[in-house]
Amino acid sequence: YLLEALAEPPPPPLSALAPSLVTHQLLEAQQSKQSHVRKELARDGGTSALHGYVHSVARSAVEQNAVATLCEQRENVIVTFCMVEGLSDALSAGGPEGLKTVQQCFEAAYKRIEHHGGMMRQFIQDDKGAVIIWSFGLPMQAFFDSARRSLDTAVDVIEALKKQNLTPRVGVTGGKAYCGAS
Repeated sequence: YLLEALAEPPPPPLSALAPSLVTHQLLEAQQSKQSHVRKELARDGGTSALHGYVHSVARSAVEQNAVATLCEQRENVIVTFCMVEGLSDALSAGGPEGLKTVQQCFEAAYKRIEHHGGMMRQFIQDDKGAVIIWSFGLPMQAFFDSARRSLDTAVDVIEALKKQNLTPRVGVTGGKAYCGAS
């Protein structure tokens, strides 16, 4: 089966499927952006191109040439899960108002998590609804009071989301976690 799949010709490029002017302009814009990213990667080894996608803790470890400190540690990690009721409706409604609600929710949670020194791990929408997951205690981001910080963050996030007429439901767990390469 695998050999048959490999033997099949690749699908035609997008430009061959829909040769409209809009599609052509989108393809040109995408190629231009890819070219810009390649130039950035070549210029500084990828640091600036990846800046917006890498958490500040990992960025500082790379900048300080201390990547080894991120590997092979056992840490007390606190993970908080927050299901946000009411956000699924905004996502389903779509349009600018729905997007604005989602963006406001994300910003409110992110600011409070970042303020207390935590790391937002996920902001997702799946079949169970909208969920925000954040953590405290990972390498180069651990505090002696990570558990307290996580609880304070949870209270702040709950208050902020309630002001937006959303209903957050929060759970917190913690324990030893292996943080590193296997």
